[in-house]
Amino acid sequence: MTQSTIILGAPLDNDAGGNSGSIYLFRRKAGAWAQSEKIVGSDIDADDRFGGAIALRGGTIFVGAANANDAGSVYVYE
Repeated sequence: MTQSTIILGAPLDNDAGGNSGSIYLFRRKAGAWAQSEKIVGSDIDADDRFGGAIALRGGTIFVGAANANDAGSVYVYE
């Protein structure tokens, strides 16, 4: 990831059921921001709240889903 990337969590998105969640990546090109990707966890269900916490280290994104798998989960994207 570079300084021209923003990652936003949307834990109340409904793509995989109510409040299942997702994250959005935006990239800046020629001074303008544009959505480049939307990510929904591979096994996310309703009320998992994927995207409620996000961390970035180098080129790796860590995404929290507070209610996934009845105990919460972290998803890792490189």
